This record gives sequence, C-alpha cells and structure tokens, in this order.
Amino acid sequence: MSTTATKEVLGRAIGRIASGLYVVTTGHGGQKQGFLASWVMQASFEPPAVTVAVQKDREILKLLETNRKFVINVLSDGNSNLMGRFAKYRPDQFDELATFENDYGIVLQDTVAYLSCDFKEKWSGGDHYILLGEVIEGDLLNSDLQPWTHLRKNGFVY
Repeated sequence: MSTTATKEVLGRAIGRIASGLYVVTTGHGGQKQGFLASWVMQASFEPPAVTVAVQKDREILKLLETNRKFVINVLSDGNSNLMGRFAKYRPDQFDELATFENDYGIVLQDTVAYLSCDFKEKWSGGDHYILLGEVIEGDLLNSDLQPWTHLRKNGFVY
C-alpha cells in the first residue's frame, strides 16, 4: 500500500471518531469571541472538568489566556446556523442571536446546554492546544433537543 493510500485510509478511519459540535465563547474588557469546536470531552468527575482542543493559530487564544474563563455551548442538529457564524472569527458573530453573558463568556440560549469553566491548564497537542477547564456552573437550556453528533469524512481536515 502506498503512503498516499495509507494516509487516505487512516484519514477515513480517524474521521469515524464521533464528536459533538460546540461553540466556545469568552470575553474580557468589552471584547467577546467564540469559535466552533468539535474536540471537547469530559476529563474529570471531581472536580468536574472538560478539555477543549483549540487550533494554535486561533485569535481567540489570546483572549482565553487573558480572561482565564470560557463557556462551552452544546449545539443541537438544529443549530446549523451557528456553524458558519463561528467557524472563523467575525466581529458580528453574536449579532441577532439570543444570548446572555455571565462571568465566563457568552451563553447561546438556543443550544442544548452550556458549561461555564475556569481555564486551568494548557498543553501542546500537535497543531492544537489542549485546554483544561474546571466546570463551575452550567445548565440544560433545551431539554427537548439532542446534542449534535459529528463525523468527518477525513480525520485530517475539519
């Protein structure tokens, strides 16, 4: 098997790792930003904690490191309007959305749930940083919605 074929096969296999879709938000000093994330998982029961993978060149990293707080908004399959809005930063990404702010970031009210987190640690994970967040508060916003399950055709690209 050629190297190209091996990478193609491996990419399809990695792409079958199921994940959810989330919008991670933060704010500080009048600035607020969010990004679309798919690599989020629970990391601890006590204290409750989660990890989030953030691409190393994302502008939001500076704001996350300054604020040391963030919100994870759990998307449903009915939240497809949020994908494009948060895939890349744009200054109007929160305009005309039902939101409220807390001390951790911006909560998108039309999502399944949210988790407010204190940013505890950051590790290098290849082309992404892995952030550890201790979950301080959260709520189920729309109990009738199911979280969005996401699969990739190729595990080497978004």
